[in-house]
Amino acid sequence: MARKSFLLYQRAMKFRLSSFCPAVPSGKLCLTAALLASVSGLPFPVQAANTSGQTAAVRTPPRASHERPAAESAANKAPDAASAEPRLPEGWKQQTLTPPVLPKPAANAAPGAPAPGSSVPAVQAEALPPPPDSSSRIFLPVRSGTGVAAFWSGKDFLIVLDHATAFDRSALAGSVNFASLDIHDQGDATILTLHTDHPQHFSLSKQTGGWILTAGPDQVPVAPGPVIIPRRRNAGMLFPLPAVGRVVTLTDPATGARLLIGTSQDMISGGATIRHAVGYEILPSVQGLVIAADSDQLGLRPADEGMFLDATGMPGLPVGQGSTEMLASVPEDWSWITQGSAAVPALRENYRRLWTEAAMTPPGRRTGPRLAAARAAFMMGDARQARAILFTLMTDDPSAQNSPDITLLSAMSSFMIGDMDAASVLNKLPGQGGHPDESLWRGLYTVRTGDRPADAAGLLAASYNRLSGYPQPLRALLQPEIAENIARFGSEADRKVLSSMPAGPEFSAARALLLLRSGQDEAALSAFDKLALSPSTHLSEVGLEEGIRLREKLGQITHLKAAEAFDRMRLTARMTGREADVQLSMLDAYAQAGDWRNALMLCDAIAELFPAHRAALQGRVSGIVSKLAQLPPPGSPPESNSVDIIALIESHLEMIPDSPEKGQILASLGDRLSNLGLPAQAATAYERALPFAPGDQQRGEWGAKLASADVAARRLGPARKALDDTATSSLSTDIASQRKLVSARILLQQGEKERALEMLSGDENAEALDMRGRILEESHKWQEAVLIVGRLATKQLPETGPLNEIQQNLSLRLATDASHTNDWETLQRLRDWVNGRITDPNRQRIFNLLTSRPAVAQRTDTTQPVQN
Repeated sequence: MARKSFLLYQRAMKFRLSSFCPAVPSGKLCLTAALLASVSGLPFPVQAANTSGQTAAVRTPPRASHERPAAESAANKAPDAASAEPRLPEGWKQQTLTPPVLPKPAANAAPGAPAPGSSVPAVQAEALPPPPDSSSRIFLPVRSGTGVAAFWSGKDFLIVLDHATAFDRSALAGSVNFASLDIHDQGDATILTLHTDHPQHFSLSKQTGGWILTAGPDQVPVAPGPVIIPRRRNAGMLFPLPAVGRVVTLTDPATGARLLIGTSQDMISGGATIRHAVGYEILPSVQGLVIAADSDQLGLRPADEGMFLDATGMPGLPVGQGSTEMLASVPEDWSWITQGSAAVPALRENYRRLWTEAAMTPPGRRTGPRLAAARAAFMMGDARQARAILFTLMTDDPSAQNSPDITLLSAMSSFMIGDMDAASVLNKLPGQGGHPDESLWRGLYTVRTGDRPADAAGLLAASYNRLSGYPQPLRALLQPEIAENIARFGSEADRKVLSSMPAGPEFSAARALLLLRSGQDEAALSAFDKLALSPSTHLSEVGLEEGIRLREKLGQITHLKAAEAFDRMRLTARMTGREADVQLSMLDAYAQAGDWRNALMLCDAIAELFPAHRAALQGRVSGIVSKLAQLPPPGSPPESNSVDIIALIESHLEMIPDSPEKGQILASLGDRLSNLGLPAQAATAYERALPFAPGDQQRGEWGAKLASADVAARRLGPARKALDDTATSSLSTDIASQRKLVSARILLQQGEKERALEMLSGDENAEALDMRGRILEESHKWQEAVLIVGRLATKQLPETGPLNEIQQNLSLRLATDASHTNDWETLQRLRDWVNGRITDPNRQRIFNLLTSRPAVAQRTDTTQPVQN
């Protein structure tokens, strides 16, 4: 039954369509018929102009202008319901190009001329569709990778192919629309030229294997396609293209101007209006980019994302100062946003009236009415509708993007719907000293992005009273957020503007934060607990978040418990847009608890999910990594020196800004690596730290550590260079001694022991004494070794108390050296000094053996010569 009803409905629609459409004058589209066709599912023939008056979709014999079919007369006598429907405003969508009427250029090459491009295989005639007089479309076979541009020059329509392509023109013999097609090569490019003496419309559409060129009457409505939107890039202008082709330079046949043509392999147009800039113009184009350059120094070249225009041979000369990325000037008159004091029904009626006016305005004059309609929608609090209107406005008129009014309203609408990237223009508004509305919107953007919240709160407080003139729907959306941020981040002076804050429940978060900022912790905690039970997701989130933070501050919960509580409320925070703030609070709790591993893992997650908060993370990461980089105190568990800790430090170095603090972290990392027996890796860390040294002393110390690591890695040349590069005459005694010690090690590895001893002579530093003693021991100079190691023991061994492992080994070392020379006096004094303080039984047994008289006597007897 439903199928039968639908067929009857289709037949009725066919009858109504056939009886209504013939009444439309020739060459015009019947909008009502198109709507009926879309409802009934019937195809609607789109007309394509030709001299016989036929269409490409429906072929009917030509009819004299005085002939009227019976159906048409009947329709005029008794119009049906369809013809009585209200006519929709024409032209809300973008119109296609109308070729400008300019003087005809020089005559084209004669039709029938031989096809150029003999080096490229010619496309045979059968590849083109047959060319009867009614033909309104032809297929241009183009090989893959060929970029295309198309535009009007006077009465000529030019198609530029950036690869040489040969066509067989014989297939166009007798064609009405394309008979004037001229084809010629210019270098590696092929230029197709169509001449017309009457208003004509040409369009291009990409198909598999080539492009379809369509001829139709002037002003054929089509759906707006993608338009090239330029933007500033360094000292030039970038014109984004979907598939970048080549650049072809031509002389405009109509004006003689130098044309820079950027082709594209995909469909994109240059817009319907001329866009003026300093030194060049962006001309209308059906396909690709066409720039008329006034100066020979302007050059166009392919880039990764499109075509790039700059001044060649003149580095740093800015091109395109009026770019769409910058807010060229901010309108001084903000009165439109404070003219909405009427009731909500009146605002809606005003919006409906302005929308209708914008829809009824003829094409080419709609920018102003559409801006007024977008402002009316914005004052009602409908930011999405305002942005949709502005998008249509800028699609139809790309030059409107240079208008500060349109750019600003688009950014404000984007801000209201949470698109912070598109709202970034607000960050360029003047701050203090500017218009109050400028301060208000810049403060809103700044505080929502988390950048300098205290400064943002100051801007909001300075312009808070401006809200009283905003329309009620917009004020209801903005005022609670502004009050909350002033209460949260504002100074005491800033918070005074909230004395007249409304008493509604939407301001309860701001009131609780005011209690907290005034030091009334208990009252604030009670207010936050009430907020946590609110049915409003936003208010509940504020109560939970601030309650956890305040309990942690008061010591009612530990830092780890606070971190766990923040973790549990992340979903709620995500719903209100405060997940980043909650995760930062959780990060701080982990850091306070000393859980560096979880803190750094959370840093990684925040940086990935919320790139805008990287600046807020830098200080936190620096503090955490500085703690990790410090050498563990004696007695720390083995895992404190683990490779995992080093990996955590290294993986977060890039998040720390270049500074002396980063240099200190790198140097500490080098110390850790050295202690783990990784001298090559330690040398890399010291080398990276050197550029951040805050002064000569630190540079000299880190240079010595770098050289020492190189020596341990047996890289003597780099070690010597590190010392030479960091040498200075103003080093402290300790650092100079440390550097001398490294130089001695270099000499030792080169086998020059005497030079090393000479270099260390007179240095009573413990490390220098230790090295001198070892050199003497290796040379079996025991008496001299006893003197040097004895002085070291005097410095290192305490007067009383048990000896640690290092001190016990030093005692055994001195006893061994003295035993080699039968120095009983030294052994006796050493035994009296440390006896009973060696805690290791094995070491004590060896020490007793070395220092006992029988051992000395026996050693002496065995070393005396045998008497015969």
